[in-house]
Amino acid sequence: MGAEMRLFVTPRTSSHVVSVVRAVASMASITLKEGQVDANCIDYRQNVHPTGVCPALETDFGYIAGGAAVLKYLGERGPRELVGRTTFERAAIDSFIVFSASEVGTALASQDSGSINGMLTNMDKWLETRTFLASERLSIADLVVFAALVPFYETVMTTAVRKQFTDLNRWFDTVANNSHMKLGPITFSSKAPAWYKADAKPAVAVTTAPAKPAEQQKEGKKEGKKEKDGKKKDDKEAPAWKKDAEAKKKNAGGGELDGSAFDLRIGLVKDVRRHPDADSLYVEMIDVGDATGPREICSGLVAHMKEEDILGKHVVVMCNLKPVKMRGIASNGMVMCSEKDGKVCLTAGPAGCTAGDKVVLEKYDKGAEKTQLNAKKLEVLLPDLRTDSAGVCHWKDAPFVVPSKGQCKSTLADAKVK
Repeated sequence: MGAEMRLFVTPRTSSHVVSVVRAVASMASITLKEGQVDANCIDYRQNVHPTGVCPALETDFGYIAGGAAVLKYLGERGPRELVGRTTFERAAIDSFIVFSASEVGTALASQDSGSINGMLTNMDKWLETRTFLASERLSIADLVVFAALVPFYETVMTTAVRKQFTDLNRWFDTVANNSHMKLGPITFSSKAPAWYKADAKPAVAVTTAPAKPAEQQKEGKKEGKKEKDGKKKDDKEAPAWKKDAEAKKKNAGGGELDGSAFDLRIGLVKDVRRHPDADSLYVEMIDVGDATGPREICSGLVAHMKEEDILGKHVVVMCNLKPVKMRGIASNGMVMCSEKDGKVCLTAGPAGCTAGDKVVLEKYDKGAEKTQLNAKKLEVLLPDLRTDSAGVCHWKDAPFVVPSKGQCKSTLADAKVK
C-alpha cells in the first residue's frame, strides 16, 4: 500500500492544478487526503509558507508549498522520467517550470494579445517535432505548463484560434488523456473576450547600436564604403542563432538536406497493441521488407484511432530514423500521418502496393544510400511535409510516389504530415 499525505487547498486554488497534483500522486502510488485552508490567515503564513502560496503538501518533514514544488516532491517518488532521468532532462524540466511562471502565467493577466499569440506560436513551433516539452516522456514540465494553459483554452482559444495551433493542441490532448488525469470539465472558449485580438503580433524588441565616436562617423559617411576584403564597413555579422539555424540545413556530408534524405517505404501493419507503460502510445509490428522481419514501432495514436483502424493497413513508414526508446520499448521508425484541426489520419499507400515498396520523391530521388536521420535533421525536414488539396502527400513540391503503382494519400487535404 502506498503512502498517505495531506494536500491543502483554498477555494481559489485552480481545480486543474489540483488535478495534475493528483495525477502525479497516483503515478507515485501516494494517496492524497485533501482539506481546505485559509491561506491568508496568520497561522498558515507562520507555519506553512510565509507568502500564503497554495496548494501545500504536508510531509513527514514539514510542508511543501506551491503547485510546481509539490509536483516535483511527489514526482521524485514516482517514475523517474517525471523529474528527469539525466542532468540535462532535469535542467530542461526546471526551465519549463520557470517558463510557466514567468511567461504563461503572466500572459493572460496582462491582456496583451500580441504577447499571448507570440507565446502560443512559440510553443506550437516547439512541439512540431516533439511529443512532450522537455524529454521523450511525460514529465513535470508538461503537467505544470498544461495547468497554466487551461485558462487560455477556456478564455481566448476559440475554435478559430485553436486551428492555428495544431501541434500545441495535440500535446494538450495527449496530456489531458493520460490515464492518471482525472480532470474536471474544460469548457473551451466559444467567444473570445473583447480585448483579445487573434491577429495581434508580438512586440519586437529593437536594439539600438551604440553611437560611434565622431571620427568613425565621419569616416563611415559614404554608404556602402568597402574595406580591402570587399565587405561593407557597416555589414553586421549574422547572430549566433541564425548561424545555428543555417548549419542545421547541412547534412553530415556538407550538402543541403532535401527530400532525398528520406527512406520511405510501404509497411503492412501485422500487429497492434497498447504500450504497457504509456497511455498515449500504440506498439505496432510493421513489415517494411526487412530481411530480419517486421519492425517494432511506437506511435502516439491512441487518442486518435482504434487498434482496428491500424491493423492490416498499408501505411507509409519512415525507416531511417535513429531508433529511440519510448518508455522502455525501442521504436524503429515512424508511421507517417496527416494532422489538421486536431484530427489525425494515416498516410496510405496506393492500390496494389506491397510491404517493402519504396516510396520516392522523384524530383529528389538520387539513388544514393540512405543514412540515418537524427532528431536535428528531422526538425529541418518535417515542416515541408504536407498534403495538397487532393490529400496527396508531398515534401515541398514532390509527391510521395510508389513507382508504377501510384501516389500515397491521406483523407485530410491541406494538412501537416509527420
